[in-house]
Amino acid sequence: MDAIALVDGTGRWWNKDYEQDMARSFCSQIAKLFRGNPNYRRGPSDEGYRFNEKAAEAVDLLHVARGLGATRLFLAGYSRGAAIALEAAEQLSIRNVQVDGLFLFDPVTRAPTRGSVCAKSIPQNVRFSRTASRSLDQALVKKYEGVLPMKPYNLAALPALRGNPIRPEFGTFTVSPCGTGDHQSKTFKGSHGALGGVGWADVGEDENCQHEVASWMNEAFISLSLGMKIQAPPLTARF
Repeated sequence: MDAIALVDGTGRWWNKDYEQDMARSFCSQIAKLFRGNPNYRRGPSDEGYRFNEKAAEAVDLLHVARGLGATRLFLAGYSRGAAIALEAAEQLSIRNVQVDGLFLFDPVTRAPTRGSVCAKSIPQNVRFSRTASRSLDQALVKKYEGVLPMKPYNLAALPALRGNPIRPEFGTFTVSPCGTGDHQSKTFKGSHGALGGVGWADVGEDENCQHEVASWMNEAFISLSLGMKIQAPPLTARF
């Protein structure tokens, strides 16, 4: 039996709202398709709290699964959830636990600094990883600058805000392995949402982006004999 711990991306505070928004995210799909023991956790709310707690939860879940006989252990995450999955992999390395696969969907730097010598890198206990990141190509970022309406925290005091669906302010990880193994990274042109399977109909690149990310990750699933295939979900109009 295989086991996987997944942490999805940042989303709305209320769980019902979050479940609706992320119902067909790539991480949500993996949790439903995984043959074995999947443990899916929602990502942080907008304030980003509970990063370390969620990493520790993922570690404990996989540690228990190994004790119950799991032969292979996997981690996956999107956005801040991908950063959490990477932190969980590092914590498992401290316990000398091998991670058989790590799937990162656009990990972002909006997370506490990790204390490892190999910070923002794949730790040595991970034997296989795939990291999908959005392109921060200057032309693409400029194309969507200021097009996304954003709700200000104080409607009376602040004017309407405008954001960018590419989310350049989130940053992105340049992930490199600390040890040996099959490790690959690839960039895709699309919004931050598209990299997690929650793309926007308003971003012209997102439909193709979601298909490319799903196809690339599915190749990895096939190579690991995981028997699952994620799909590009329908896009949602946001602005």
